[in-house]
Amino acid sequence: EDVFQCGKCKKQFNSLSTFVSHKQTRCMKKLRCHYCDKAFVKNFDLQQHVRSHTGEKPFQCIVCGRAFAQKSNVKKHMATH
Repeated sequence: EDVFQCGKCKKQFNSLSTFVSHKQTRCMKKLRCHYCDKAFVKNFDLQQHVRSHTGEKPFQCIVCGRAFAQKSNVKKHMATH
């Protein structure tokens, strides 16, 4: 039977699915939130998450001025005008 070893932490796994899950949730995450220590692979995802702590809403509706933390939400909102 195959054994899968994480190249980063050297932990070994008997199943490929468990190994892949480990890499996606443990060793691949390198960017950490300074507020809650949650980890992310992509800086974009970290930035969006940090806004949940800071309350920052940098995206604003040009019609009514309502602000949003995520660009996708202001785009959805714009469709209501």
